[in-house]
Amino acid sequence: MDSRRHKERITALSLFVELEQSANKADLLLKRSALYKENGDFEKASKDLKLAAGYANSKTGAEASALNKEIQDAIVQLSKATIDDVDSQSVEELSIPQLLDDINSNDENTRRMAIKKLSRYADGFGIIKPKDYRAVFERLFDVYNDNELPKETINVFCLVVDRIVQNETSSQSSSSETSTVFTYLKAIFEERASEYGCLSLAIKLLTSSVFHQLKGEKADTYESISRNTKDALEYYIHTVFPSILNEKITQETVQTFVRGMLQILKLNKLAVLETLARSYKNGLSPGLSAIMDLAGRPHGDLRQSGSVILLSEIQNCGLGSSPETTSKLAESSKTIFRRIKQTIEGWIDATTQNERRKGFYCLASILPVDSKGTVALPILTQTEFLKDTFELIEYDHIPTQVAFMELCSEALGDSGCRKLINEHGKAFIIKIINENKSAQEASRKSLFTVASKALSKLIGAPQQKDPSAVAKESSATSEGEASGIKEFNSLDSEQGANDSEELLKIQMETLSSIFDSSKDPEADQSLLGLVEGLCYMSLKAKLKDTISINTSLLTNLFKVARSTKKSHLRFHIVALCQNLTQYLPALTEEQKALLKLRQKASSTDSKTDDIEADRKYYATQRVQVRSKLLAKSGCVPCLVEAIHPKLFPSDGVKNIVAQALCNLATAPELRGLIVQQGGATGLLRLIDEKGTESKDIPPKPYRSALDRTAAHTLAKLAISLPPHIAFPNGMVRSLVRPFLSLCVEEQDNKLSQFEALMALTNLASTPPQSEGDVRGLIAFDLKGLSVIEFLVLSSHPMIQRAATELLCNLVSDMKVFDHYASSTIPKSDEKVTEGQKSYQTSKIHLFVALSDCEDIPTKIAASGALGVLSSDSRVCRFLALSHPTAMTIITDLGEDESNDGALQHRAVAILANMLQSGDNEIVAKIKSNDKVQQVLKNLSTNSKFGHIKDLAKSAMEAL
Repeated sequence: MDSRRHKERITALSLFVELEQSANKADLLLKRSALYKENGDFEKASKDLKLAAGYANSKTGAEASALNKEIQDAIVQLSKATIDDVDSQSVEELSIPQLLDDINSNDENTRRMAIKKLSRYADGFGIIKPKDYRAVFERLFDVYNDNELPKETINVFCLVVDRIVQNETSSQSSSSETSTVFTYLKAIFEERASEYGCLSLAIKLLTSSVFHQLKGEKADTYESISRNTKDALEYYIHTVFPSILNEKITQETVQTFVRGMLQILKLNKLAVLETLARSYKNGLSPGLSAIMDLAGRPHGDLRQSGSVILLSEIQNCGLGSSPETTSKLAESSKTIFRRIKQTIEGWIDATTQNERRKGFYCLASILPVDSKGTVALPILTQTEFLKDTFELIEYDHIPTQVAFMELCSEALGDSGCRKLINEHGKAFIIKIINENKSAQEASRKSLFTVASKALSKLIGAPQQKDPSAVAKESSATSEGEASGIKEFNSLDSEQGANDSEELLKIQMETLSSIFDSSKDPEADQSLLGLVEGLCYMSLKAKLKDTISINTSLLTNLFKVARSTKKSHLRFHIVALCQNLTQYLPALTEEQKALLKLRQKASSTDSKTDDIEADRKYYATQRVQVRSKLLAKSGCVPCLVEAIHPKLFPSDGVKNIVAQALCNLATAPELRGLIVQQGGATGLLRLIDEKGTESKDIPPKPYRSALDRTAAHTLAKLAISLPPHIAFPNGMVRSLVRPFLSLCVEEQDNKLSQFEALMALTNLASTPPQSEGDVRGLIAFDLKGLSVIEFLVLSSHPMIQRAATELLCNLVSDMKVFDHYASSTIPKSDEKVTEGQKSYQTSKIHLFVALSDCEDIPTKIAASGALGVLSSDSRVCRFLALSHPTAMTIITDLGEDESNDGALQHRAVAILANMLQSGDNEIVAKIKSNDKVQQVLKNLSTNSKFGHIKDLAKSAMEAL
C-alpha cells in the first residue's frame, strides 16, 4: 500500500476514533497502530497501543481477555519492528567502544539509536563480553550522572545494564570464580560513591547482582552456597548496606534498598541471618549495627521506618519453614536480638546524650514489632527501670527527653507498661506539657507535642469493657436539632474541667495556632503528633462534643487530609471522623439480659456509674448532631478522597472510612449530601476493587467485614433517595448484588438485613420497563426471589414487613407477575377441605396469609400485591373459588378504616377485579356472599374517601 493510501486510511480511522464510544475505541486504535507501524511511524504506533490498552479495561469477560491478548501481541510485533529498524549492522560488525561513544553523544537521535542497539544485542546475542563490562558500567554512570539527559534515555540504559547483571551473575553464581559483574560494580561503588547519583545507582545494581547470585544457587543453607556468593552477600550486608546511613541517598533509593534486602532475606533466610549474626569485636556486625543506627533515628524518618520493617521480618522469618530450618533460623534470630538488647541497654545506660537518645528511639522502634517480647518489654518492665528513668530524665537534654516520650507513647499500648507509666510518669508528663505549651523553640515544641500525644493515649483511650456492659444506644429525639454548643449544653449541664479537658483545650489551641500562622501547616513538625493526640482524645466519650463543636479546626484538618502525601496524618484524621460519629453497638437479647443482671448486682459500683455517665454521649440524637457538624466541616470529601485508589489506601484506612460513612449515613438528613459528594461511588469501588464481588447466583454472604460495612452503608443511602437521581448511569444495577448479599447474612444483628430489603424496595419502585427498572434483575437474573420469599417467613416482624413490601413492588414486573399468577392453582371443581389444604401449594396463599397478620404495614403490602395480581383471572378464581378464607380476609380488610383507608382501598380493588374478570362463577360466588355485598354497598355510599367510594360504585355496577 502506498503512502497516500496509508494516510487516507489513518485519517479516516482517526475520525472514527473521535466519534466512537469509549468501549469500542480500543479496536480502532489497534487498527490505526498497525497502519502506523507499516508506515514506519513507531512512536505513534506505540502511543495508540497504550491508549488501546487503557480503553480495553472498560470491557469485561472473554471479550476483554481476547482484546488484551491481541494488544500484547501487537506490542511484541512493534518491539521487533523497532529493533529491526535499528539493526543496520551485523553482530560481528558492532563496535562496543563506538556504541558507547554514541550513547554519550550530544545528539539525542544518535544516543537513542545506540541504546536500542545495545538493548538488542545485550538481550539476545550476548555481544557484550566481560572485557567490555567495565566500559559499559563506567559509561552508564556517566549518563546517569548527567542531569540534562532525558529520564527515558537513562531508564533504558539502566534496564540494559540490569539485564547484563542478571545474565552474568546467574551464569557465574555457582562458579568458584568471582563474578566479573560484581567485581566491576564493587570497584565502581568504592571509587565513585562520592559522586551525586552514583551511590544510589551502584546500590541498586549491587542489590540486583547479589539477588541473582543467590537465586542461581541450588542450596538453601549458608554452608552449602558457593564461596563467591558468600563473599558477595557479606560485602553487600556489611559494606554496602551501611551506606544507607549516607544522607546523599534519596528516599526512593532507601525504599529500593529496603525492598532489595527483603527480597534477599526471603530468598535465603539462613544465609542473611547467619551473616548478620556474625560476631565482631564490638559485638555487632556492621550490617546489624547499621540497622540499629537506623532504628535509633527520630520517628518519621524513612530510614527508621525501613529498619522497623527489616527487624520485623528478621524476627518472624522462621514462620512456615521446615522444623530443621526453623530451629536454625530461631537460633540465629535469638543471637541477633540478644545482641540488639545488650546494645540498647548499653546505649540507655551511657553517659553521652547521643547514645541515650539513640537507645530510647531504638527501643521505641522495636517495641511495636517485638512480637515475641524478647527485647523491648523485658527492658521496660524490669525492676525500677521506668521509675528511675522518670526521676532522672529531667536532667537530660531536650532531644533525649523527646526520644523518651516517644518510647512512653509506644509503651502505652502494653497494659503492664501503661500501669507503670501512669504510676510513675503521669505527673512528669503533665509538668512538661505545662512548661512547654507556649514554647517557640523547635525542640521544646517537639517535646510538648510528643508529651501531649503520650498523655492523650494515657487518659484518652477508654478501658476495655465486657460486651454485656456496653449500653444500649438511646433513642432520644427532639423536634429540632440545632447544631452548636448550645444544644450540647442543654443535653449535658455538667460543668468543670479535669486533666483530659484541659489537655484537649491546649491541643486544639495549638493546632488552631498552626493553621492560623502558617500557609503550609504540614511544614510544622508538631502537626502529626498533635493530630494523633487529638485522635486518641476523641475516644473519650465526654470529649467528643467539645471536639465536634470546633468546626473551624475540623475544616482545616479535613483540608490537610485531602492534600497531604503523609499516610499517617491522613489515617489519624479519618480515624478522628470515625471516633466522633461512633454509635454504641447493638446488643443481642442475651447481652441485654446480662446487662440488666449486672446493673442490679452492681448498683453501687463506680465502674457501672462511669458506663452510665458515658452512655448519654452515645445517644442517637447526640451522635447525629456531631455527624452534622462534621459533615458541615467537610468530612465526607475527606473520607472519599482517603480511599481513592491513587493513594493506595491500607485495609485499615478502608475499614475506618467505611465505618465512618456508615455512621454518617445513619442520619437521614445527611444521605443526600454523602451521595452528592461521592460517598456512594467510593463505597461501591471498595466492594468491587479487589474482585470480592462474587458471581454466585444467588449472591452469597460477604466474608469480609469491609465489604459488609460498605454494602450496609450503601443500603442506608438507597433507602429514601430517588434511585434515578441518586444513582445515575447504571449505578442502580451495581447496587442490587451487594444488597442481596446482605439479605442472606446470618447474624444476630438484623439491622443490615432489614435496611438492605428497604433499599431494594426503593430501587424496585421505579416505573416498570424504565431505564432504571431492576425488578427482573432482583427476581430472576440474580435469583433473589427465593431469598426474599424465605425472609417473608422470618420470625422478626420488621424483616417480614420489609420483605413483603419488596415483593409488593416486584409484582409490577410482568415476569414476576406471571410467576405468581401461574403458580399451581387447584381447579375450580376441586373440593377444598381443611384436611387436604391443596390451596397452600399456591404462591398466592402467601399473600393471603400475610393480609391477615397483626402488623398493619405488612397487611397493607400483602393486600397491595393481591390488588395487582387480581387483575389476572387465574388469581381471581383462586381467591374466590379455591381458597377457603380469602373472601373472609378481604371482607375484613374492607371494614378497616385505619391508615386513611389503605386496607379498604385494596379490598375494594381486589373485589372490583373479581367482578370485572368476566367469570360467571366468581360473580355468582360474590352474589351469594351477603357480607361482601354489604361491605361494597356501605363503601359506595358512606366512605369518606372519594377514590374508595368511586371504586366501590364501579364494583356494585358489575354486580
